[in-house]
Amino acid sequence: VRNVASGDLRFTTSTAEGVQFGEVIFIAVPTPPNEDGSVDLSYIEKVAREIAPEINDYKVIVDKSTVPVKTGEKVAETIRRYTPDAEFVVVSNPEVLREGCAVDDLLHPDRIVIGANSERALNRMQKIYEPFVAPVLVTDINSAELIKHAANSFLALKISYANALSAI
Repeated sequence: VRNVASGDLRFTTSTAEGVQFGEVIFIAVPTPPNEDGSVDLSYIEKVAREIAPEINDYKVIVDKSTVPVKTGEKVAETIRRYTPDAEFVVVSNPEVLREGCAVDDLLHPDRIVIGANSERALNRMQKIYEPFVAPVLVTDINSAELIKHAANSFLALKISYANALSAI
């Protein structure tokens, strides 16, 4: 309520309005598997195409989705293809949310991962996460994307181990 009243936070269903207003643009879309097991990046591609013509000054484009390594580069290429003169940087900021605990995990993260190749973008991201009391891990974009996969793999391993023990 405080941030809405101050004008720092607004809600809209208009991509153009959101991109033109915001300094930091979060892409948080599903990345479902294809039938062959690869990742469907069509939602990310679609969002990148939609925001590209709306970039009116320097923007930090943040990928929150679970994506393969090098997706940040693909997002940047897509935006440049549709708006070659856009001034922006792509950052990877994978979410680490447990199923059924998303709100609590969002408000009280055990870690924050920021993959950025630009000091200016990193400063903006650190400002966003300033109120959170959690360790901030700063890496390059590709490493941040890989960290998300490593965390998911470790979770799958823990679940498999617990299931194996319960079978014994």
